[in-house]
Amino acid sequence: MNEWLIDQRTRLGLGQDEVDRRTRDLGARVSQPYLSQLERGVKALEDLGGARMDALRRVYQVSPEAWTDHTGLAIVTPQQGPRPAASPAPAPLPDGLQQVIQQYGAVFSELQEHRWQHYLARLKWRGGLATPDQWFNVFQAMRANGIEPDH
Repeated sequence: MNEWLIDQRTRLGLGQDEVDRRTRDLGARVSQPYLSQLERGVKALEDLGGARMDALRRVYQVSPEAWTDHTGLAIVTPQQGPRPAASPAPAPLPDGLQQVIQQYGAVFSELQEHRWQHYLARLKWRGGLATPDQWFNVFQAMRANGIEPDH
């Protein structure tokens, strides 16, 4: 599948940085380092989550049907509506966590993974809302200690 991703990007004459910019403009950024890991097969495409996967599909100008044919992954787009068996949409990420993802996501690609974002977002903090520094510190501690969120 990683070769197909590379073929789609090069077919359009796009560099990884341009794909990064275009997906960011669509509101669901796939960073250049993360795209590189996808293309090398280091990261799994399904870890992108629906919004980022759809942004990548749109940048590559591939129909939802062709995307599913080549990747085996269906994407729910606003035009299609929700699938009957779809799970409920996840709760929005806390502001402090969103700030950490924006600030450090290019350096720590795990922060851009759906599984990390929602694993972190499920944490409960004593005393209310966590600051961006607290979110980043807990992410760093979990990563340093080999904690891997479920898919």
